[in-house]
Amino acid sequence: MTSLSAQRIADFIKSSGGSLAILTGAGISTGSGIPDYRGPNGVYASNRDYKPIQYQQFVAGHAFRQRYWARSALGWPQVQQAKPNDTHRALTQLYDRGWARAGMITQNVDGLLGRNALELHGTLYKVECISCHHSVDRSKFQDSLLTLNPTFKSRVDSNTNKITIGVRETRPDGDAELDSLYPKDFRYPDCESCGDGMYKPNVVFFGENMTAAVRDKSYEIIDKATHLLVVGTSLQVYSSFRLLKRAKDKGDKVAVLNLGAFRGSEFADLIVDESSDAVLPQVVELLDGKAAINKKRKFVADGVFFAELNSFLGKELAEQGYSGVEVRVTPTRTEIIIRATKTQDVLGDKGRRIRELTSVVQKRFNFPENTVELYAEKVAARGLSAIAQAESLRYKLIEGLAVRRACYAVMRFAMESGAKGVEVIVSGKLRGARAKAMKFVDGFMIHSGQPSIDFIDFATRNVLMRQGMIGIKVKIMLPAEYGKRGKMPLPDNVTILEPKEDVTPAAVPVAVPVATL
Repeated sequence: MTSLSAQRIADFIKSSGGSLAILTGAGISTGSGIPDYRGPNGVYASNRDYKPIQYQQFVAGHAFRQRYWARSALGWPQVQQAKPNDTHRALTQLYDRGWARAGMITQNVDGLLGRNALELHGTLYKVECISCHHSVDRSKFQDSLLTLNPTFKSRVDSNTNKITIGVRETRPDGDAELDSLYPKDFRYPDCESCGDGMYKPNVVFFGENMTAAVRDKSYEIIDKATHLLVVGTSLQVYSSFRLLKRAKDKGDKVAVLNLGAFRGSEFADLIVDESSDAVLPQVVELLDGKAAINKKRKFVADGVFFAELNSFLGKELAEQGYSGVEVRVTPTRTEIIIRATKTQDVLGDKGRRIRELTSVVQKRFNFPENTVELYAEKVAARGLSAIAQAESLRYKLIEGLAVRRACYAVMRFAMESGAKGVEVIVSGKLRGARAKAMKFVDGFMIHSGQPSIDFIDFATRNVLMRQGMIGIKVKIMLPAEYGKRGKMPLPDNVTILEPKEDVTPAAVPVAVPVATL
């Protein structure tokens, strides 16, 4: 049965309308076998004297690095084998289904939330040279540690990669509490790139500052949201607490789902003191039950996305003859087909431009990595594209061509391309100090009914001239509508067939019998 706590969290998420940011901590990974620091069964509860290694200690002291890498060599296998639990899966589902469009932020370094979350404190899956920033995969680095230290290698089962003896517990930062003192002769490799640099896990140690890029990205996620959901963290670390405070300072609603006390409880609008593993899967079920009937919100969101995408591509590809975009959504990815007159320029040298656009679209619209693809399609008839002709008119005006001549040139080109009709309106300070509008029409144009939607291509543009801003509106009546069923003529299209001429049949000679005398 659904709990009241799950219902309250679900109502909170629904009230965000998808403008939700999620902030997580070590508490969400306890169900995967990785303990937290301050929970009821956390590291500090089991060992009150425990002090994590400080950044300055790691950098300055060889003995500290020996101790850290010795513990890490035996703690890494358990971190590597950890699997996402019910909380990780529920959070990923919330993100994938559009409830957390602002983004997810995690303080964890275990990588269990996948690529959808901003890793505030880095990741254990990489080690990096402090001097030259050369990066190495942690699994490869583990092989080097065990090769240099045969005694430790014997404590890891080569078949299962599990620790056999000597470890009491693994910590959230990936090191292990050993039964005995670390060996004084423990060795760790120097940087294989620069030769003498020291490797450090790609995580933010206590006493170390995160990069400005990560900090700014976390601010960006919070600033995009109107609601913040905090899950599985006591918020004792300032880098996470300031995100809560930033959200509250700008008026966001805040809900906290955490087992135990947490810092900043006075800022929370909703507090649920329960395990996220028990609550969040129920929350997803509740939201799924509502999502099926809430089609209006999806319709509006899709429309906003298309409008923003069209505006973005129009600005980026104006000089490449951008003529519109089509979005196709499949179960595994979103395909965006860009229509332009200069497709080779859209693709760029060896596909470089299209890859850059793909990356920008992915980040700008919060697509998960490798779930969006951009393609370029050449416009068959440029004269029948209202966007292309509006851009053409815009550039003609910028180059100083008279308004009347520029409009007539656009209309003539469209009609020669097969258009049934063209309408061009230019408004603003065209001449003199007073604003006015000029309208140019050629051919046949319909203005109402479904055919006006199916057969009229429409575009607007603005152009900043010396005398002020000028607006451009172009409407083109297409010769046919190319829908899912192929080329379709106007529904009231009439074909007049000329009647056949009446032909008088020629006289046929008739044989007359001759009378016999």
